[in-house]
Amino acid sequence: MKDAVIPKCSAVKLITRNPARIMGLSYKGEIKIGCYADIVIFEDDVNIKGVIHQGEVVEYSKFL
Repeated sequence: MKDAVIPKCSAVKLITRNPARIMGLSYKGEIKIGCYADIVIFEDDVNIKGVIHQGEVVEYSKFL
């Protein structure tokens, strides 16, 4: 993402919140009260450091 034309914040919205809204999943795509706590934590732009699924830290390899 270093060479991205848009800010990272905008890119994250494009790949999280917007698709969730298009699919009618109002409880996904954002970090806020009432949303599912599914979060991927990146070490850098591409390496996964951890996953939080339904509010619990889980072994991320089961999602790959």
